[in-house]
Amino acid sequence: MSQDMFYEPKVSTSKPPRGHSYTYVQSSTPYRESGEGQILEALGCMFTLPASSCQPSNGCYAGCDCYSRDTSRCRRDPGFDAQPRAPVQPRVVKPPAPPVATEQDAANHKMPPGFSLKDWDPRERPILLLGSVFDANSLGKWIYDLTVYKVGTRGPLAEVADRLWLLLVDISEKSKYAKQIAGSVRSKEERQIVEQFLGSSERRMNTLQLLLKTCEAPMLKASSKNESLGQKSGIEFIDTLFGRGRELSRTERFMRDVRRWLH
Repeated sequence: MSQDMFYEPKVSTSKPPRGHSYTYVQSSTPYRESGEGQILEALGCMFTLPASSCQPSNGCYAGCDCYSRDTSRCRRDPGFDAQPRAPVQPRVVKPPAPPVATEQDAANHKMPPGFSLKDWDPRERPILLLGSVFDANSLGKWIYDLTVYKVGTRGPLAEVADRLWLLLVDISEKSKYAKQIAGSVRSKEERQIVEQFLGSSERRMNTLQLLLKTCEAPMLKASSKNESLGQKSGIEFIDTLFGRGRELSRTERFMRDVRRWLH
């Protein structure tokens, strides 16, 4: 057999023709601010484009809003430039001091001379206790202060003294208001109601005056010579007014009576 019959195909070692393609390579930051060129690969060759800045013009970034380059055109709220004001401190208005009682005020209420008037507001009904004159508020405060001095602020006796103080102030204020409107009441029936109210108030204040008179004798025994209302006599007054087996029952009865009268 001849050699022509055995045909061995030749294997080609050459590569098939490559299609056109290109690759874009960017070797800089997203905004291409590094100053490097752009590299482009196409048709098997590498091309380098010169670097071009892609900085936003006129203050605009791609996909972003534009900002004005002239900040003087922007309006500014003048409130931002105002200096913060210091907070206004509330003014504490003290009540006016009560008028100083005089001997003429004492004579108008038919009080004997020689009583101490420093604890009495002459606009209020006078309450006498061992050579001193009180009004309802000053008497309640004096009793409460002595009670706290003796037993402290948390004792049950201090609570009783505090309630007594409030009751004395309430009966004094209501009586004073009734006296103020008594002259302006025109109806006869209403005038009688006001007069009955003032009469009942006066009876309760007389009951208080009798209770205080009972407490004076032990105070005189405990006080020193020429002493009207000193520490010893004041403590003895508290022991008598709130003492069990002494005058506590009368004190509680007076407080219940005033509480019912007020309500």
